[in-house]
Amino acid sequence: MYLLFYIRRFQKSVRYKRADNKDAALEKFKLTFQKQRLWNEVLKIEKTSDAQLGRSFEFSLPKEWSRQEQIDYTTEYIQKTFVDKGMCADWSIHDKGDGNPHVHLLVTMRSFNPDHSWGNKEVKDWDFVRDENGNIVVDESHSDWWQDKKNPDRHGIRIPVLDENGNQKVGARNRKQWKRVLTDATGWNNPKNCELWRSEWANVCNAHLKVENHIDHRSYARQGKFEIPTIHEGADARKIDEKFQNGQTSSASWKVEENQIIKNAIPINLMVFLLLSHVIYIGIRCYVKDWQEERGYF
Repeated sequence: MYLLFYIRRFQKSVRYKRADNKDAALEKFKLTFQKQRLWNEVLKIEKTSDAQLGRSFEFSLPKEWSRQEQIDYTTEYIQKTFVDKGMCADWSIHDKGDGNPHVHLLVTMRSFNPDHSWGNKEVKDWDFVRDENGNIVVDESHSDWWQDKKNPDRHGIRIPVLDENGNQKVGARNRKQWKRVLTDATGWNNPKNCELWRSEWANVCNAHLKVENHIDHRSYARQGKFEIPTIHEGADARKIDEKFQNGQTSSASWKVEENQIIKNAIPINLMVFLLLSHVIYIGIRCYVKDWQEERGYF
């Protein structure tokens, strides 16, 4: 139920300008019907009460783009990054006119197959021996080496299931038993995807922005910048702060106050950094000078 409410809230935030006529009303009805049908089908395929129904994203849109450019470039990104991989995507543009246009995106956890069936989230596979880095050990001479004939890239040293005496268990059909594990069927749950998806959105933005407006998905630390990142305030925090400024409440939002402290601290931190750098530079020069005088270099 939460998911459906989530979709309705996104639907109310859509800022596409449509004419008030029958064709536009029909288009809006079809769009709403498609959204509801999509997530109702997702609810049908998920059997457990704690199943994850979808993955949610929110990313900002450059203010330099027109509304049509925002739609076109977002469509391009979502199609290439998610839909072409098999996901179903449900997204809307949210723009209140406050200078913060952004996209709300929901994608399915399962792939949607060409035959209109849902794919698996997880599949059972052999539990292979891995090294300290988590990579599958490759040793074709090992007695427990296994390789899939149809997919040669699926290979490894299988781990036997042992009984209390340390002997490998044998099944009802006198087949040896091997350890099996549940693995991600799609690869979408890999934490590295977050970095990949962020970088791909940055590439799309930078391809359609002037050089001086380019964005960088990396943190300040990775960019080598001596800056302290601020906290995301959000609409609720800004409303609380606005009421505080107008005297309607006795306390301000802690997020707004924290950001103000960070912004005030940045010049001080920069001055300390420059001062320390200067002291280190003078120290190195004095050391080099003393070393040259001791050895007669001038």
